[in-house]
Amino acid sequence: MPVFSVMNIVLMYFLSAYLLPPLITFFLICDIFMVPFLNLYLFYLFNKVVQNNEMKKQLALYDQASGLQYRYYQEMEQKLADSRKTVHDMKNHLQAMERLYQTGEAEKGRQYGDDLRQLLNSFSQDYYTDNRVLNIVINDKAERGKMSGVPVACVLNQIDLSFMKEMDITTIFANLLDNAIEAACEAREPWTKLKADNVRDFIVISVENSMKNSPALNESWLNSSKEGHQGYGLENVKRALERYNGHLRIETGGNTFKVSLFIPVQTEVKDDA
Repeated sequence: MPVFSVMNIVLMYFLSAYLLPPLITFFLICDIFMVPFLNLYLFYLFNKVVQNNEMKKQLALYDQASGLQYRYYQEMEQKLADSRKTVHDMKNHLQAMERLYQTGEAEKGRQYGDDLRQLLNSFSQDYYTDNRVLNIVINDKAERGKMSGVPVACVLNQIDLSFMKEMDITTIFANLLDNAIEAACEAREPWTKLKADNVRDFIVISVENSMKNSPALNESWLNSSKEGHQGYGLENVKRALERYNGHLRIETGGNTFKVSLFIPVQTEVKDDA
């Protein structure tokens, strides 16, 4: 558009050198003055479109984070209701175990106790980290992995993510674990591993998973088109890392896919603007 506008102004300028009727001359002058305003208006519209797209991405991230927390509290509410029922029947359970031991059926009594212990353990919530939001995300994805037949192993040392925004924590871990679990579902031996540790002045986070085939690395990995991922893929993770001067590394081989994140500790957060 700017190139066309310059050509149009030059053409109008040369035409104005000829003796033309006053009305045509007036329109030529109007055209020369209006073309720059037209360019400014188009740039304004383009900027609004870009802002609108950025807002849509932010809304998608907010929806993702709120959906995780909603499911978390729904699950906690359901577990609370189930635990109340179990506590209500606890007297009957204890009496049944006591009768088994009194009648000499100690093995059945132990088995009854093991079953009751597993039932009580099912009401507990796993605590992988002291960070509330990260714990919600990991619990949600671990439950999803269990339902999909993909075990999610977590080894998190005492990492401090207090300098990170909750939205960025959700974006990074939820996207990485979602992608890992989905890819591992197609593997012969499905598994996913999440590790995090402090290495010198960096927090190092890695998410590794099994895959059906070892893929070739290319830019498409940063722009997933899978349904439910809004087409953003790892690009959101990369953008969140940039706010903390972090970077991302992808490795493949032996039917495995690994994403490693390196985040400097105690860093200043970059503003989105």
